Amino acid sequence: LNRLDSKCIPLGSVVEKFVWGTSITGFKSHKIQYAEYLKLSEKQKDKYAKVLQTSDIKSYSIDWQNEYIDKEIYSKNIKELFSINEKIVIARLTKRIQATIDNEQSFLGKSSLIITNKINNCFLIGLLNSKLLNYYFKTKFDNTHMAGGYMRFDIPYLSKLPIKQIDFSNQEETIIHNQIVSYVLQLLQLNKDKQA
Repeated sequence: LNRLDSKCIPLGSVVEKFVWGTSITGFKSHKIQYAEYLKLSEKQKDKYAKVLQTSDIKSYSIDWQNEYIDKEIYSKNIKELFSINEKIVIARLTKRIQATIDNEQSFLGKSSLIITNKINNCFLIGLLNSKLLNYYFKTKFDNTHMAGGYMRFDIPYLSKLPIKQIDFSNQEETIIHNQIVSYVLQLLQLNKDKQA
């Protein structure tokens, strides 16, 4: 742990935006299922957006549960972040870090969102889903542990995760970085194929 802390930088320093979806009271009452959404007029449909929750977000994939959310419960700034074409989403209450890329402009429930231009998204989710960072989180932040082996992956703790800065003038580091990106791209595609 000390070696990671001394040789890496905290995740919070490599992201532009790191935000929470929503924890609004009565969140469930603002959701509708796909069957209900289909019955709406086109004008009514514009008020809703596809929503992802913790149970939808897996490592390298999204298993959407066909739910929509009323967009009006979110602030204008948050809605603008959700509309970005590629963002990292992280489940909040799971047994290990589960992160993937959302490129369908989905809204978020009780999950976190990362937007960054400082580091490759595939490289970053490769690190976040790794056994090493899961071990780090589990060991370092024992106050996030809950019953049944679950943990709360809240932003203040996630922001402290150690992230390796790649020296692209170093050929060995560049090769490793590119291998991780390549493997993550394969995992993302394989999971899409599996769902299809």
